[in-house]
Amino acid sequence: MYEENSDVKQRLITIGRKEFLEQGYVKASMRNISAAANVTTGAIYFFFHNKEDFFRAILDETATDWKRHLQDYAESEINGSKSSAENDRELITFLFNHKEEVRILFEKSEGTVYEGYREELCEILENAFMVFYKRFGGREEDGNIVKIVVRMRLQGYYELLHGDYTMEQAIKYTELLAFYGDSGFAGMMKKYNEMHGSSVG
Repeated sequence: MYEENSDVKQRLITIGRKEFLEQGYVKASMRNISAAANVTTGAIYFFFHNKEDFFRAILDETATDWKRHLQDYAESEINGSKSSAENDRELITFLFNHKEEVRILFEKSEGTVYEGYREELCEILENAFMVFYKRFGGREEDGNIVKIVVRMRLQGYYELLHGDYTMEQAIKYTELLAFYGDSGFAGMMKKYNEMHGSSVG
């Protein structure tokens, strides 16, 4: 019988990650995974209660850490303890080191507890961005612009994971995007206040 810390479990996780990435949760086949790992399907259910338990064993740590990174990111930007460039560099390094898991979470998690994960991340960033938006004169009734900007920024990170970039290139482009984002925000709020005949600062 298998041992809990056996190489078989790690092999199943590695092959399962690939299957979920290629097929998505719904279409992923436990039979294909076990065949590729050269074990019976019973081996999967020795280590994992069911398909979703297996899926979560692959993703839970990354999902938890990514959310924590964003929460720390949001808090440090609000209190000024780190610059946008520093935060973005740390975040893209984390994402680059977990490319496959991130893609599964965003693209392949339909039908699982992580189906709404992307929206949860957006909400964390929206709450933080709303602080700056209001601080620089933004009004609650126009808050939808925050949702749009946040989704643009999150998509920027995601595009870097899809491209054929080295870590060094991704960090460089992330720093440029952070500068673009800060400058763009300042310009947006200046225009916003001109439109509303108000000023801040």
